[in-house]
Amino acid sequence: MPFRRHPSIVLLSLTIFVASFALTLAAPAADDDTYLLELESADADATLDRSRLSLLLDDVRGRLWASRGAVRRLQSTIDVTTDRSIRVSLGSEYSAHDEALVAMKLALPALLEDPQSVDLLFDVLRSGEKACWHLTRYRRVAESYGSLPEYQAAVAPAAEACRKLGRAGFSAPVRAALVEGLAQDSERDDQLGELREEIAALEELFEDLRRIEAADP
Repeated sequence: MPFRRHPSIVLLSLTIFVASFALTLAAPAADDDTYLLELESADADATLDRSRLSLLLDDVRGRLWASRGAVRRLQSTIDVTTDRSIRVSLGSEYSAHDEALVAMKLALPALLEDPQSVDLLFDVLRSGEKACWHLTRYRRVAESYGSLPEYQAAVAPAAEACRKLGRAGFSAPVRAALVEGLAQDSERDDQLGELREEIAALEELFEDLRRIEAADP
């Protein structure tokens, strides 16, 4: 007589699997938070674990990439507007976000192979920052013109990934590493100044979004 699993055993097995899978997903996020807190509390001359930083940036890239569909769909409740300029603005922000995200995705394998390279770190941070800058502006425009809450919620993982990138890029050890590594190259030094300003502006955008989200009943 063939063996048949009792339904309760199957349910228990499924419950254990789901719980284990959830823990597996949650673990990197918890590790990232610990690492980010260490970065934020460290002095500029602290030793920077660049391998760990490159892995965190790859995780940010993965979460942003996984959210591409949700980000694109955020326009769907806006496209019915009669104001063509709003559609154009949203489309422009989305295209710029996706273009920068593709650049980040293409740059990351080289950084993972050579995490000590300041040039590669700069390129990944710059493209990631641009992707997040345009994503955050895109979310604000969409929210201002009535995007549905469930569409905004679907983009939340991407927004959280951007906050991680902002925290890492704004930390003293990362900024110091970039300054030290790029200061000899005048063109790169100018770009570094732009990156600092852009990350600071991104932080302000994040704060605006936090205030909006906190005020939302």
